[in-house]
Order: sequence, then structure tokens, then C-alpha cells
Amino acid sequence: MPLIPRRRPIIIPSPREPLTAIEAMARFNQAHRRQLRRIVWARRLIVAAMLAWGGYLFWLLIAAARP
Repeated sequence: MPLIPRRRPIIIPSPREPLTAIEAMARFNQAHRRQLRRIVWARRLIVAAMLAWGGYLFWLLIAAARP
């Protein structure tokens, strides 16, 4: 599975009309929205896993401290 799926060609503007920064950002965001969403979900998953692992270790600490 490639990192950047090539479903739509990225539109290259003609050199006659210069692209403003806002337009360029909008175009880039549109082209990479799926990738960004995937990265966001991966980050959320990593954070959730870290929280779960931390909770588990905390539970073990409490269990070990009890007589």
C-alpha cells in the first residue's frame, strides 16, 4: 500500500496566473486530506494505546503496593 495514493492528478496551475498562498494551501490540503486524516487517526490510536498502557502499569503498581 503506497503512502500517497494517486487517484486524482494534482492540478498544476498555468504559469500565466500566479497562485496565491491561500489558494496553494487549499489545493495542497485538498490533495492530502485523506493522508492527513489517516495521520490524525494514527496519532489518536497511539495516544489511546499509551493511555491504556499507563493505566495498566498504574493498576499493577496499586496491586503490588497492596499487602
